[in-house]
Amino acid sequence: MNIATLRNFSLGYLLAPNILFALGWFRWQYSVPVTFIFAYLFFTQLRNGQTNERYQMSRGNMLWLLLAACFWTFCTGVGGLSFQIADHQAHNAKFYDLFKNPWPTYFPEKRQYACYYFGYFIVPAAISKVLGHLSVTALLAWTVLGYWLALQWLYLLLRNRKLLIVLFLFLGGVGHLVKVAFYLFMTSEPFHVATFYSEIWSIFDQSIWVTSQIIPILLLSSILIYDAFITDRVEDMFLPITLCFLWAIFPSIIFVLLFGIIFLKKYAGEWQQLFTFKLLTPLVLAGIAFLPIFIFLRSSDGMPVNGFIWQFEPLAEIMAEYFVGVVLDLILIFLIIRELRGVDDLVPYWFAMATLALFVIMSTYRIGYWNDWFVRGYNPLLYMMLLLIVRSLYVLYQTKQWKRTVYFNFLITLMGLSLLIPAGHIVRSLRNNLVVSALFPDKFPFTPMPYDTYPNTYQTLLHITSGPGEANQYLGRKGSVYDIYLSRKP
Repeated sequence: MNIATLRNFSLGYLLAPNILFALGWFRWQYSVPVTFIFAYLFFTQLRNGQTNERYQMSRGNMLWLLLAACFWTFCTGVGGLSFQIADHQAHNAKFYDLFKNPWPTYFPEKRQYACYYFGYFIVPAAISKVLGHLSVTALLAWTVLGYWLALQWLYLLLRNRKLLIVLFLFLGGVGHLVKVAFYLFMTSEPFHVATFYSEIWSIFDQSIWVTSQIIPILLLSSILIYDAFITDRVEDMFLPITLCFLWAIFPSIIFVLLFGIIFLKKYAGEWQQLFTFKLLTPLVLAGIAFLPIFIFLRSSDGMPVNGFIWQFEPLAEIMAEYFVGVVLDLILIFLIIRELRGVDDLVPYWFAMATLALFVIMSTYRIGYWNDWFVRGYNPLLYMMLLLIVRSLYVLYQTKQWKRTVYFNFLITLMGLSLLIPAGHIVRSLRNNLVVSALFPDKFPFTPMPYDTYPNTYQTLLHITSGPGEANQYLGRKGSVYDIYLSRKP
């Protein structure tokens, strides 16, 4: 497979839930035009794809990456195969809700529509509706497919080196490691979060929490690199960005900002090139097709918890965790990128610095009960910086320049310590799973989380969280534009 074909498959993967969503959530007067425009833009991009002979993959490597995708899916706990973090209660509820109840999702106890980005669950839920039962197999297959596409991107962009994929996925979260070690060895208290999360975790760690968002983040980040820095067609990535909002809204906002930075730099001083039919038509059509989805996502019943991090209490504890969990990592990443300047040319140094600056700015503001704006939104930025770091380190190794200053080696060693956290998660998954539990039921008991404990997502969140705060984030506003004019009546 070449990278242009991979882009086509990735685009189709992101597109499929958007088409099902348009058909299931909007009146036919809107769903039909939206579906038609999406299909037209998709086939237009298929036709305009550019093959690059530098990025090719053999069938043997594709098979190896498929097995790796299966193992990654196993480690995340999706489908109840291995250890599941608490968030799987909500994930399972969304999947069950979309399967069991009519579309658009409606909460009768509140007499309000749901307002949430359900992208990841829509395709396996639709398959389940067709089959007449909740198909965990469909969810697993959809997840494996997503990780397989993501791993193929990483393999091609990381110089066809499998070990570099592991480094890329595992690096990040030195501050988190410091915090874990502190609570483990210096106190008798369990791991503690000060009001909301202010930490950087590796991409692999994030996948254990939100596979639903990590898959589209990896795919769209890779498409961004391809479109912006390999084919120099940054305008092509506007369609994929609009498709990503239904999967992960906060990361999508970050992608819009990154797109704007690259787009403005490319066309600065050459604005006349923008006002051409060939360039503007796909952008305008993608915006029109996305507009109903944007209106739906904007129909939330009130703004979630938000404000600058210093506006919340306990202030001293929040700022201490912010410094350890965020600032330490960002300083370390900045110092390493500065040392690696000019080593690799795929991710430009100016772009890495721009992503780092955006990282710092976004980290100071909280949106969401657990600060989802930051802990999910930074992943595209982390992707860009890790791609530069890992590719550059390999160049140093390949050219026998890896023996550098003591200072540089210290920085790399310090960042390398973050590999311990993901390694620990894998060990935990290998110890707590269905197979080990069946062989040693007394020593390693394991029971997957159920899907149907509550009738819908709202009831699940209402009972498993500390109150209605998080559950209410899923409510659509009565009398909204979507509710009155766009919604398809169940």
